[in-house]
Amino acid sequence: MNIFSQGKEKPGLSQKEKAEVGRSTWNLLHAIARRYPNTPSKKEQKAVYDLFESLHILYPCKPCASSISAFKNSNLLRTQSRSSLIFSFCEFHNWINIKLNKPRIDCATFTEAELNPGITQNSHSKFISTIKTRIISVIHQIKSIL
Repeated sequence: MNIFSQGKEKPGLSQKEKAEVGRSTWNLLHAIARRYPNTPSKKEQKAVYDLFESLHILYPCKPCASSISAFKNSNLLRTQSRSSLIFSFCEFHNWINIKLNKPRIDCATFTEAELNPGITQNSHSKFISTIKTRIISVIHQIKSIL
């Protein structure tokens, strides 16, 4: 039973609210992945799937909730280790970025930086530099269209 379906349907989120909820969700998911065990128990692995099931039901953006459900049911969600979850969430983030016409990131580089923040400072800096370059490229593409 959906506890939120008993009252009137709430209006959709504004673009600003969607962006805020989206950023907050990504921050939460990536923080969970960074702190996920290297060798998770079955209970911890199930908790990740349960989290996505809950998000699918409660997420305040219906199209976003649909994407969350699709990811949960795909073969992209891997919970066997910290590195697999970090990589998996990165792939999900890229999948959503493609849907939103946003640039993708290199998940191998991202995962390395997340697993070794002190050791891979150069890789992390390179990763940030790559993202900045891609953002600038997208901005130039948008300007050329306008």
